Amino acid sequence: MRDRDFGIRARLKRGAGIMLTAVLLFCTAGCMAGESSYAAKSAEDKNPIKITLWTYYGGQQLECFLSLVQEFNDTVGREKGIHVEPTSQGSLEDLESAVWAAVDKRVGSAEVPDLFPVYPDTAKELDARGILKDMAPFLSEAEKKEYVDRYMEDGVLSAKNELKIFPIAKATELLILNRTDWDRFAEETGADIEKLSTIEGVTELAEEYYEWTDRKTATPDDGKALFGRDSLANYCMVGAAQLGTGILTPDEEGRAEIHFDRKVMRKLWDNYYVPFINGYFTASGRFRSDDMKMGTILAFVGSSASVTFASGTVTRSDNTSYPVRLEIRKAPVFAEGEQYYVEQGAGMAVSVSNEEKEKAAVEFLKWFTKTENNLRFSLATSYLPVKIAANNPELLSGSGASDIIRSALKTAMTTVNENKMYSTAPMKNSAKLRTYLATSLIEQSEMDRESVEILVKQGMRRKEAAAQYDTDKNFDRWYEKTKKELEEMR
Repeated sequence: MRDRDFGIRARLKRGAGIMLTAVLLFCTAGCMAGESSYAAKSAEDKNPIKITLWTYYGGQQLECFLSLVQEFNDTVGREKGIHVEPTSQGSLEDLESAVWAAVDKRVGSAEVPDLFPVYPDTAKELDARGILKDMAPFLSEAEKKEYVDRYMEDGVLSAKNELKIFPIAKATELLILNRTDWDRFAEETGADIEKLSTIEGVTELAEEYYEWTDRKTATPDDGKALFGRDSLANYCMVGAAQLGTGILTPDEEGRAEIHFDRKVMRKLWDNYYVPFINGYFTASGRFRSDDMKMGTILAFVGSSASVTFASGTVTRSDNTSYPVRLEIRKAPVFAEGEQYYVEQGAGMAVSVSNEEKEKAAVEFLKWFTKTENNLRFSLATSYLPVKIAANNPELLSGSGASDIIRSALKTAMTTVNENKMYSTAPMKNSAKLRTYLATSLIEQSEMDRESVEILVKQGMRRKEAAAQYDTDKNFDRWYEKTKKELEEMR
């Protein structure tokens, strides 16, 4: 399963073919109709241009998105004779499967939608099949300059400078902290919260927290984990970039070149695998926000768009619960590395159909990304807006959004405005390669953690048990196997 939009994927049960409508606070204000370069249809037209739109948003994100679509249909769409028909396909994986089924004209599949979310790697494959429309001619040069440069650049898949992905919302990663329980830990131990700003510092603090919680009971080796991560793919790819290596880079033919530097991978291993098998990190729920809700961890790194799923209440396994204060911080980076942060988030593609429908589809995208509309979506979902003017933290004050969402957006905006951003360039099999690398590290960590637990139950102390696996030989075996698989998969 791809781990690209951490807080969204699989949050919604599969609902293909079911048309959805909803209304959400922050998404109900009116909107001024924008200018259009083509003649608008009469508001009395009984046969508006119908635009099919597939999405994979879930929960509050889906509700706000559908509310905005409805607003467009009732205002600008009505004026211009455009009607957008949104359908949820469930998860990202479900949506991509449905798109490919439509492209391949499989039995029982729907027609290719006019609008659908897509990542660059998938877009490149679809573009090779002639599915994607170049949207650049539908935007003036002045309109293009309103968007964050790198967001527009992400949508250009070849040297032809054709815009095949339209940015609608972006995300980066943040650290979400249970500040209430952290303060109890820090008060007794003197733990320095600023250590959370580096990956090495998080590893160090996690060991301290485990030992502190272990001392709270008479049972040895029953300490608790401090930390978890939603996306191991992002950790590996961005962490390597911080350390000076791009694990995947495209060659002249668009295939992936593998740069699997041993020292870099050992650094990544030492700051995830080692604390994981020792019990300092964990991943027990489906998402790390679930682990935080259960009190299993105090902090996690996840997408800025997953903040809406974070809870201000901890409910333990005995069903006791208590309120906690959440704090948003920048994601930790390697102490001596470059200050790279991840940039992620699917954009919208327009499928090739006819000029009237293609223009109408882009008209909706331009309306959706108007500063006021995009900000309303951001304030309800914690996604980042895509226009330069909208990425201004000062615009967040006075909104009806929760404190946690405004804090997340402010921190995320500061991150993308002031730092170097990393995203994987589209290339053949890049998604599969990212997934394999993350899965390889996760599975090795979980398998050896289970082995450590068995040894502990048999009476061995945890540090001694973990030392059986925290060896150069074990790392070398994982490194060589993973490198070989990546090379064969490329």
